[in-house]
Amino acid sequence: MYTEDQKDYSENEVVSNNNDDNYSYSEHYEEPELDNHEQQNSSNKSKSFIIVIILVIVLIVLIFLLIKSCDNNSQNKPNDDVKQPVLVELSKDTLELKVGESYKIEYSVSNYSLPLEIVWISNNESVANIKEDGTVTAVKVGNTSVIASYFIDNIPYQKECIVNVIENDGIDVNDNEKPILKYSLDNGKVNEWGNSNVKININATDNSGVVDVKYTLDCTNNCNYISVTNNVIEISKEGTTIVTIMASDKNSNSIQETLTVKIDKTKPACSLSINENGLLVADYKDTGGSDISYYGFSPDYSGESLKQKNVVEGNYHFYVKDKAGNTNSCNINVLKKVQYRYQDCTSCKTCGKAGCGEWEWSKVGTSYLNATCTKSPNDDVNRNCRATNANSTGICSWVCDKYEKTKCLWNKRSCDACGCSSWGAFTSWSETPATASSSRQVETKTIYVKG
Repeated sequence: MYTEDQKDYSENEVVSNNNDDNYSYSEHYEEPELDNHEQQNSSNKSKSFIIVIILVIVLIVLIFLLIKSCDNNSQNKPNDDVKQPVLVELSKDTLELKVGESYKIEYSVSNYSLPLEIVWISNNESVANIKEDGTVTAVKVGNTSVIASYFIDNIPYQKECIVNVIENDGIDVNDNEKPILKYSLDNGKVNEWGNSNVKININATDNSGVVDVKYTLDCTNNCNYISVTNNVIEISKEGTTIVTIMASDKNSNSIQETLTVKIDKTKPACSLSINENGLLVADYKDTGGSDISYYGFSPDYSGESLKQKNVVEGNYHFYVKDKAGNTNSCNINVLKKVQYRYQDCTSCKTCGKAGCGEWEWSKVGTSYLNATCTKSPNDDVNRNCRATNANSTGICSWVCDKYEKTKCLWNKRSCDACGCSSWGAFTSWSETPATASSSRQVETKTIYVKG
């Protein structure tokens, strides 16, 4: 067994023996200032202190590296809360082309994942035009700009490229290519009726850069082409106008278009009336030249086309529309009325006998008269008379010595009792009321008149 000191000593000895042979152990060991136990404690403290220092250093290094790594990650990772702006860049901000040359403008998009639709526009196509793919073609000497227009989140944006077109001395003078002639109409279509002034916008281009545009209106005999002012023709005349447009380049290559422009600004006419058969009849016509496209009683100018209908009392509206789009309407207020006409009796029928018999008389008075009387008694008077001899003049006379005044009990002619044997002509129709009787016949009818 070893004591603690002996154990330490022995271990030191073993260690020494394991070292290089050049080292030897000396039996005369010099005592340190501290005893072995104190020396050992001091050595352990020194080692612990060194270890602590090393751990602190390592910890500091690790913390530094961790902070550095976080900073790098923070710089490399985009902030989701901050939306990066969309950047659209054109391959050219300024462009110089010779007449007839072309260049395709490219574009790039940053910070935008959705497809971006670019619409290209030339501010002056007579100087330079641009196609849908961004290809700019120089037409004639001058300055203009082309615009790339687009939308992001429904907000419009645009980028501009300035285009300067210069002379091109290298153009082939033997050019056989025809110019390109384009036109568009404001407020109208070719060969279709319109109801307002028509503007024809003309755009002619050529690879030579020089193009001349001419036109003529309704030209049939000995017409000269007239230069277009600002390449716009405005037509205000009603009727049909034939427009011939021609574009030619400096090499006498030409192209032409013939357009038919139709203008009708006049509203169609219409009216309503009632005929003798009680029908509501519409009359209409177009005076502007385009002809009628609809007529009827529908307020939306559609449906079945009618120009007459059975009528009753009330308000009616009739609508008419021409092929140029002009519309008109007319109306009528219909009233219901009753009319009368009548005919009177001209001869009443006879009732009973034609005359009165002995017992059909009623005595109404008697008188005695000695006088000369004429044998011509009234129908309702019975005279008992006797004849005398002829007087000195030979004329027979009658002397009435008894005069009985009587009256016939029968009405020989009475329309009320017997009716009418013949009627007169009817009067004209009138709104004055008439009443029927035994001696008057009345007829009525219902009519509709314009109120």
